[in-house]
Amino acid sequence: MENACLEFGRLTLHRLPGWISVFGNDVVDAIHETNMVRILGLDCPLNVFRKPNEIGMDNFDAICGRALLRSDGTLLPDPVVTTCWVSYS
Repeated sequence: MENACLEFGRLTLHRLPGWISVFGNDVVDAIHETNMVRILGLDCPLNVFRKPNEIGMDNFDAICGRALLRSDGTLLPDPVVTTCWVSYS
């Protein structure tokens, strides 16, 4: 995830509490402690969850199957589950 952020150049990873910037092993610690990290530098903050809330792993394939594939290769989640899968604040 950190390499992908570096590839885009302006993206940074942050953790709770306080959305503190994290790098290297601190990213692993943040995910282990809070089960999520925030990516800043996009059009809006993107919270990435280790295990999405409200979605069982047995539903993952079905949810991905309903995602919209953009021309740049990005998969956008089904709008019905977006509030569960991607949290904006």
